[in-house]
Amino acid sequence: QIIHESVEPALAEGLPYPVNGIKFTTVDFGSSPPIFDNIDVFTQTETNSIKLNIDLAFHSKDCEITLKGKVIKAGVEGITLKGRLSLLLSPLINTLPLVGAVQVAFINPPTIDIDFTGIANIADWKIVDAKIQEIVQSQLGAMMILPNRMLTTLAPCNNYLETYKPPLGM
Repeated sequence: QIIHESVEPALAEGLPYPVNGIKFTTVDFGSSPPIFDNIDVFTQTETNSIKLNIDLAFHSKDCEITLKGKVIKAGVEGITLKGRLSLLLSPLINTLPLVGAVQVAFINPPTIDIDFTGIANIADWKIVDAKIQEIVQSQLGAMMILPNRMLTTLAPCNNYLETYKPPLGM
């Protein structure tokens, strides 16, 4: 859903013809799981919450992402993503799942490397790769690089202000 609502329009705006009308036809990130490491847990945060800072590394060489445009068909065969995530679990509740909501954000912009296939191999060219990186970073930043966070509710909460906690200083 995020790809169709956010990424496709940004690509349509930022890329020249004939590649500006591309649509995602297949999105499969492969069988490689993300690796979480270097986990810091903070319990002395905002009231009624737990904060986790986690290193995330995702490397998939068997992903299958296919894009089809007006004139071309292209794809992605590999993705590497590395960054430091911040998870805020709040509010803590007395019933399962014990957490009312989770807010996720990257502390700093993550590094992303995309390996293209087919006609999209032109994206491995420095100037095209730079434009694609700019689009991906801007879309990611608008959604989940601090101070922006992606909020997912896990249990019904009565009070939005109790569920959403803005980053410190905001």
